[in-house]
Amino acid sequence: MSLKTISLYSKPTGCQQCIAMKRSLNKTGVEYHVIDATTDEARELLAGLGFMQAPVTLVHDADGNLIDSFSGFRPDKIEAFTEDPLVPRVTKDTALSNA
Repeated sequence: MSLKTISLYSKPTGCQQCIAMKRSLNKTGVEYHVIDATTDEARELLAGLGFMQAPVTLVHDADGNLIDSFSGFRPDKIEAFTEDPLVPRVTKDTALSNA
């Protein structure tokens, strides 16, 4: 079974929706990776996808293909992640890196 990868592009400070998204993902046990949305590389990538505000969540399949993307705090999407057997769950190591 091939798992999906969830990347959360978030501002390091001053973004209430970023904080809410991280807090909710942490509560659900969904594994995700946080990327600083304020770097030049991240801003260029996100602008190329049509996103202008953080947070932005990108979901890739096991082959690295972008299969979903959205911005803002989206409880509906978080709920869908918890029900998706292809979304990995947090291990001890990933829980510490997203704290």
